[in-house]
Amino acid sequence: MLRNTNIRSRLLVSFSSAIILMIILGGVGISTMNKIRSNSELIETNILPAITSLGDMSTDLMRVRIFTLRLLTATSGESKNEILATIEAIKNNVAKSRTEYESTIFLDSERRLFDRFKVVESNYYKLQSEVASLSVQNNKEAYMALVPDMNHAADDMVKLLREIVSANQKGADEASIDSLKAYNEGFVLINIVIVISVALGVAIAMVLSRSINKPLLEAVNSAEIIAKGDLTQAIVPEGKDELTRLTNALKAMQGNLREAIVHIGDSSSQLASAAEELSSVTESSSNSLMLQNNEIQSAASAIAQMSLSGG
Repeated sequence: MLRNTNIRSRLLVSFSSAIILMIILGGVGISTMNKIRSNSELIETNILPAITSLGDMSTDLMRVRIFTLRLLTATSGESKNEILATIEAIKNNVAKSRTEYESTIFLDSERRLFDRFKVVESNYYKLQSEVASLSVQNNKEAYMALVPDMNHAADDMVKLLREIVSANQKGADEASIDSLKAYNEGFVLINIVIVISVALGVAIAMVLSRSINKPLLEAVNSAEIIAKGDLTQAIVPEGKDELTRLTNALKAMQGNLREAIVHIGDSSSQLASAAEELSSVTESSSNSLMLQNNEIQSAASAIAQMSLSGG
């Protein structure tokens, strides 16, 4: 089958196959790297900033609780006003961190936890503001009655923050596992493609080299035999490629040489016959000349005798 295709087409198919395998190998590697990079960006741009913002929120909310307790123990109005100003500044920081965190939410479960957190946070701020207002009014009995509810709301906030942090940590773990899975799958696929490429490359090289080398050796052997003068070897062309054309040319050359030798042989035979005929003619002419010479000599002797007799 390969001998029916020219060498150029065979080489083109072979190198095209190698290029296709290289493209597949590169595609698998790029796909794996993109997946790993996507998970890495998720951790870098979402999960880590989210955990950082949640940490800031947790710290600032803890400071709100601490300064609220300091407000309850403050005695002068001036110190209470300073503490209230500090609490408001901390709340602004909490709001900023909350906004930054909200922009990183990407899971529905995380969104539901954050919505619950905002409700609890609003409830805590409401109780905290009432306690702070009663503290400024020095209404100890009233704010002490609200402190347990405020602390309970604060505990709920801390609990939800921990759950949100855990959700982000879970997302980070899942992204890490997904990256590891993508790496392992890519590693296996790349190795498979490499093995297939090597096996296919060796097979193509062997088949291609055999389809070229074997007929080429046969053509060389035929040419060497013809060069030694042996024109009896049978040359059988196979296929339709360039080497087949070479074999056909050798076969034609062999036939032409054989015909030329036969023609030369026939010409030699004709030349030998002509030479033999020429030799016979020459011998006959020589005999005729000798006979004429003898007759002349005999006539001369007779004339001489007649002259002597007359004298």
